[in-house]
Amino acid sequence: MFLVFNIIFIGIWASKTAVKKKETTETTVKGQTRGERKYGYYLIKKLDMDSAQAKVYFELKRKHAQKMRETTKQIDSLRVLLGRQVFSEDQDSAKIAELIKEITTKKMEFEWDNINHLKDIKSILTEEQREAFDEIHRKMMMKMQRQGGPPFRGKHYKGMQKD
Repeated sequence: MFLVFNIIFIGIWASKTAVKKKETTETTVKGQTRGERKYGYYLIKKLDMDSAQAKVYFELKRKHAQKMRETTKQIDSLRVLLGRQVFSEDQDSAKIAELIKEITTKKMEFEWDNINHLKDIKSILTEEQREAFDEIHRKMMMKMQRQGGPPFRGKHYKGMQKD
């Protein structure tokens, strides 16, 4: 019996240690995942950015990621408050409506920040680089649509393709 408990304990401990190690190796010092870092270097190479452009690109990306993390935390906090209201014995409809409005406002900020981030990146590129950047992102969005199901559920998602 003691042997069985030890085997179970060691199995649980080993799996938790492996998960923690994976989480640690997946994140760099600045909080970027390996995939994000690879994408940044891919983009720099594909667009043939010079060192000044690359430096500005990484700074824009760092600031944007920080802002997105903060906005996401705010949205998550509002959702917790909304959940508490929805499952409360004495629901306050006005408070629920207010929280929904705040979440919607934060989501709009999130989307505008993404659009402005893309504009900021494009502002450091030459005309040829901008065209290549747009094409890379069109292909990426269409690939996302095919691989994991449609991120674009509306009838206009095909509009992402270049005419």
